[in-house]
Amino acid sequence: SDDRVYETTTCTGGYSNSENQPLDHNYVNGVCSRCGDLQQAKDVGNNCYEISNQWQLYWFANQVNTVNSSINAKLTADITINSGVLNENGELNTNPSTPFAEWKPIGTNTKPFTGTFDGNNKTISGLYFNDSKKNYVGLFGYVGEGGTVKNVTITDSYVSGNISVGGICGWNNGGTVENCTSGCTVKGTGNSVGGICGSNQNNNRAGRVLN
Repeated sequence: SDDRVYETTTCTGGYSNSENQPLDHNYVNGVCSRCGDLQQAKDVGNNCYEISNQWQLYWFANQVNTVNSSINAKLTADITINSGVLNENGELNTNPSTPFAEWKPIGTNTKPFTGTFDGNNKTISGLYFNDSKKNYVGLFGYVGEGGTVKNVTITDSYVSGNISVGGICGWNNGGTVENCTSGCTVKGTGNSVGGICGSNQNNNRAGRVLN
């Protein structure tokens, strides 16, 4: 008998004694119960992905930060990551019924976002990031030269970091932020803190923030 064990294809969280045996991902709340992968956003070609839920948004952030910082995305639905992040005074709700899921800002100083993110006039609510030692904090942490973030609204959100902290973008280094609205409480222990962008230039390369 064949006692060899092969890793299954498609999903890496299973094994079989048949080589090249496919095993589909089993997503539970956007995370595969077999291998831990996040649910992938819909690939629509031309290096672009359609995002319809929070898990796909987290997947997109991870792809930008670790694999391909020039990919593009378009929101196809309003997305809620957390509920009740802010209290009636616009401050952080310090007594939520369940702990808030922490956001992972899109783009870093070593892998700045250089693609196009089209919010498609949709709303992302419930961003939560709270670490006073971190720089480049926002929906996007760092947008690089040629990157574009447009047509997105942020509500019921709280982002707190050190320097370069903004509701939409922490640091815009030569990119464009256009037609974006932020209903986000933004705090920083250092400088370069703003409602839309914390910092909008670097050396001789200026980013653009457009209405």
